[in-house]
Amino acid sequence: EQYTLARFMGDGFFERHLNHVRTAYRHKRDHLIRALKRSPLSKKTEIIEASAGLHFLLQADIEDADAQVIERCRKEGLRLTSLSQYYFNPLSQREHTFIINYSTLEETRIDEAVRNLCRAMLRC
Repeated sequence: EQYTLARFMGDGFFERHLNHVRTAYRHKRDHLIRALKRSPLSKKTEIIEASAGLHFLLQADIEDADAQVIERCRKEGLRLTSLSQYYFNPLSQREHTFIINYSTLEETRIDEAVRNLCRAMLRC
């Protein structure tokens, strides 16, 4: 296994694989961001750290508690996480910043996912 891996890396296949994966995820991220900017969410949200790996932060100007939004997302078939779920001290929570992980999102379902997210966040 180690010999095969060394050859895979030494012959440049690993680098080609990484470049292919980076390009694929960049296209997926760009498609998702464009869909968010075209949606009603664009007036109520701000995208933060969009080039940070396989996720970005979506800060929302909404009234409902994060837990309510997350539950509505679950009912829409979306798994959403908020930063407030990770805070140790509840008094320092900053609600309405959500982690948008797009690594497992199929590119063909991005527009549908954004519509579902809009329904869950803004009830539109």
